[in-house]
Amino acid sequence: MKSALDATDPSELLKRAAWDRDLAKRAAGFAEWILWDADRARLLGHAKRLEEEAAELEKQAAALAPAVTLTVGLGALPRPLEGRMERGLFVELNPQEQNTLLRIANGDDRSGTHNPAHVARLEMLALIEDRGPFIDLTALGKKRGYWFGE
Repeated sequence: MKSALDATDPSELLKRAAWDRDLAKRAAGFAEWILWDADRARLLGHAKRLEEEAAELEKQAAALAPAVTLTVGLGALPRPLEGRMERGLFVELNPQEQNTLLRIANGDDRSGTHNPAHVARLEMLALIEDRGPFIDLTALGKKRGYWFGE
């Protein structure tokens, strides 16, 4: 059952897209175990529709997101990102977020296998980067993971 969606908030659209992609992945995985071809095809069709809906939500979010200015050269890191990275090194993580960071550091780097809220917070703190099917630790994340005893 779908909840009310604020179509003007890019972050809400992206959360919903991630939710739809997760459901699509689960449906496709479950379809592998279904013996009847008709039911399997119906479930795979549903997974495909969820993927298409997620792609559309991501397009809507991209259209609503503010423009980003990139600069090149030494010291070209925008100030807000510098502060975010600094906080990412020192901010306190709850035990579940620490566990997620360590799992990623230890090779469990597949997108969709971790709590989306934890991934979003670690990404906001510049400790990880979600790169499609995989999640990578940033240099800051590697340093932070080392502190946890990786």
